[in-house]
Amino acid sequence: SYDNQELSCLGNIVLDSEIDGKKYRIKYVVVKTESVPILGLIACVKLNLIKRVNNLQVGLASDTKESFVNKHKNVFTGVGKFPKKLTLELKENAKSVINSVRRIPESVKPKLKEVLDRLKKIK
Repeated sequence: SYDNQELSCLGNIVLDSEIDGKKYRIKYVVVKTESVPILGLIACVKLNLIKRVNNLQVGLASDTKESFVNKHKNVFTGVGKFPKKLTLELKENAKSVINSVRRIPESVKPKLKEVLDRLKKIK
């Protein structure tokens, strides 16, 4: 799964699926989970929800930067703008790490815990 939780597969089923008036036979994998169901890559391709793009158009980096800054002027001016240019220094031989998205921001957790503890006591 996306957040590295183990999924229990309950089985497979092939169903007739229709989108935009076209019918497709798609194999669905049924799993035991509380999360919102999603379609896999193969099903999305069959249903023409996504497609592979083999060509890419790239603008000049300077044009892209200028247009981005102009589009989001409020972010690059006033409060929130650093007064001088910053440099981020990484440790030599540092290894990249990818963490899954946190469902609850760390800054909110203590207050949420208090509320949940209070609600448990009410029961």
